[in-house]
Amino acid sequence: MLRIGVDGFLGLQPELAGLRLVPRLPAAWPTVQVQRRFRGKTLHIDFRRNGTSAPTAFSVNGERIDGNLVRVEDFAADTLHIEGILGP
Repeated sequence: MLRIGVDGFLGLQPELAGLRLVPRLPAAWPTVQVQRRFRGKTLHIDFRRNGTSAPTAFSVNGERIDGNLVRVEDFAADTLHIEGILGP
């Protein structure tokens, strides 16, 4: 039950195509880190507020992705480092 709540405000939404990221962090949280298993891979997720008006951007293993859908099957590594720099 706790995982459902945490995944909810972190905006981790499993879909057939992958894991959609739609973070909804509480305003008082400048950063959050969590580890999850998803489709046989370990995900290290780090969301941080950018403090500017720049739009939200995501990267996987240091490479920026288009949009907010992580297609985990597209990555050969068993461990993925997902970073989200959150806009306003």
